Amino acid sequence: RQTLTDTLINCIQVMPHKVNIYTALLGSLAVDEFEFAQEIVTRTVESLQQTLVIHADVYRSKNIMRLVGNLVFLGLINSEGFCNFLLSFIEEY
Repeated sequence: RQTLTDTLINCIQVMPHKVNIYTALLGSLAVDEFEFAQEIVTRTVESLQQTLVIHADVYRSKNIMRLVGNLVFLGLINSEGFCNFLLSFIEEY
């Protein structure tokens, strides 16, 4: 699980043109293994702090946000929760 999660997060960060594939993968995974999909989404969002704040890599951060936006669009992430996350993220940094 760890290797798969790390590889998927790395792919999300460097290959934005496949964001729809990653979104579909997470959606399909959530149907059968919700906890695992939730873990991947949580670790992906947590990686946003490392890519944006620590490494100042706007490109990778933008790609993570693109995936999260797709997950909101599909209803896998609550839009209100996502907006609250963005507000707290902006206030913190």
